[in-house]
Formats: sequence, structure tokens, C-alpha cells
Amino acid sequence: MSYDGNDVIYSDGTSAHYTYTTSTYVDPVNPNQIDSAIVLATADDVRAEGPMQSIKYLYRANAKIKGQLLEEQHSSGIRVSFSAQPTG
Repeated sequence: MSYDGNDVIYSDGTSAHYTYTTSTYVDPVNPNQIDSAIVLATADDVRAEGPMQSIKYLYRANAKIKGQLLEEQHSSGIRVSFSAQPTG
């Protein structure tokens, strides 16, 4: 297997491709500050099953925790999962 940060080539010749984006979140020490983190945006991996073979991740803007996932979508735009806003 080889991996260069965006692409994986498996020993059987199959491959995967990943892209990344920036997500924002509230700084846990200074709640008046918005920080950002690099997070997974898309994954195309033949080893995943079903709609997860080609998936897009959407993150909650200005989340309470770093990288808080809002929803996962198949690359066609069909929602695979959704995370409701936490309460409390």
C-alpha cells in the first residue's frame, strides 16, 4: 500500500482518493474565538461498502467541538446520515 496524503494504492491495484476542507469551531478555551481545522471532505474508496464508496462530509459551522459532522452524503447528493444539533 502507498499513500501520498490524497491517494491510496492498495497492494491489489485498487485505489482510493480523499480530499480535505476546512471546518470551523468555537475555541474551547476562548469561546469568543472561532478556530479552524482541516477535515476530510470526500472519500472515494472501492473497499467501502454501498453508498460509502463515494461519500461527501458536511461539517457544522462554528461547532462546539472540532470537526463536528453535520451529515454524510453520497457523491450524488443523497443523504446517508445526519447529526442533529446537540442540546444542552
